Amino acid sequence: MKFRYWIALVVIIFLAACQSATPVATFSPQQTAAPYPPPQVTPLPNVGAYPALAVTESTGGAMYPAPGSGGTDTISWDEAKSILLNGEVAEVVQLHSLEVKLTLKNGSMLSTTEPAIDDVFKVIDECGEKCADISVATE
Repeated sequence: MKFRYWIALVVIIFLAACQSATPVATFSPQQTAAPYPPPQVTPLPNVGAYPALAVTESTGGAMYPAPGSGGTDTISWDEAKSILLNGEVAEVVQLHSLEVKLTLKNGSMLSTTEPAIDDVFKVIDECGEKCADISVATE
């Protein structure tokens, strides 16, 4: 048994030694990277598209967060209904705590509290065709 083990080991070592090595690519400081075109920057939609709701007492007179800034402003339920009915919302997330998170079509994020569970879905139904493409999630 030991003899077969040693023969198998020698054969494996011999075969490994006979295989050609694949050359490893190296990068020297004198080489330059491949010329790729610069990334295309797409301007964001008009952030000030909501002049009636952009400055409110609930935000302390501040504008809503810029799209992609990661910030979320809290607005009143009536403001949220108005934004929904205008067809400005891309995504709605409803939590069990009655918190509703809205992602606007321009990328801004807003948060509100609905009076009763599923009220946001009633507003979306009321909105009709303008709200047909809203992505909806519930917890």
